[in-house]
Amino acid sequence: MQENIAIFAILVLIAHVAGVADSQTALGAKIFLGARVVHGVVYMAGVPGLRTTTWAVSVGGMAMIALRIAG
Repeated sequence: MQENIAIFAILVLIAHVAGVADSQTALGAKIFLGARVVHGVVYMAGVPGLRTTTWAVSVGGMAMIALRIAG
């Protein structure tokens, strides 16, 4: 989580300051946070394939925020 939380926080702050925070950015944040919680559980359970999938979903949530900033 330490590697991704900094990027996530920066994206959320930029979206807020730029005035583009809306339902899409909120959904991206919810997806990111939900996927990271699931990732933690899956990580502790030791399921490598599912771990990668949950990580990718969390990156998708950050991408939703980044796309809203860019577009």
